[in-house]
Amino acid sequence: MLLGEPDEAMPLATQAVELAEKIGADVEYAHGLAILGIVQAQRGDLEAGLAALHTSFTLACRSGSIEGVVRAAANQMYLLYTAGRSAEALEVARSGRRAARSLGAPAALTSVLDNNTAAVLTADPDAGRKADQLLAELIGESRAKRDAVPATAAAGTRGWGRGERDSAEEAGHDAQEVP
Repeated sequence: MLLGEPDEAMPLATQAVELAEKIGADVEYAHGLAILGIVQAQRGDLEAGLAALHTSFTLACRSGSIEGVVRAAANQMYLLYTAGRSAEALEVARSGRRAARSLGAPAALTSVLDNNTAAVLTADPDAGRKADQLLAELIGESRAKRDAVPATAAAGTRGWGRGERDSAEEAGHDAQEVP
């Protein structure tokens, strides 16, 4: 993709998608759709970009491409979050993490989704109970991977943003104890 040049990237992304679809290369088709989705959004068509990313995610799941699942989910999360749609971004995070785990994704690959999830949770302390549940899930999995700092930092920020000083301080303490 030609970063920052969506008008120039559009024909290339479209051509890549068409070619991959024509020859039945599902992994490449999913990758092309992920790029096309970002380009469409950068050109001002957010809904078309989200639709392309949703299709990319579905194809990546079906073809067993862990990288494709993570790519599509991370990009879709980013677009939703920057459009002010945090609740939807968190739902995509949950789906993406679940799909990646079901394909046997190693922690190194899912960390991108974990960190993006933590960023959304940090930025939106009023996201609600579903966000709190997702954060608890993220912290539990992160501790198992011995990488809980982003998740516990998000927990602290969420607590602080809601005026819950004790929970924020506890999360900060927990983050310091991660090996």
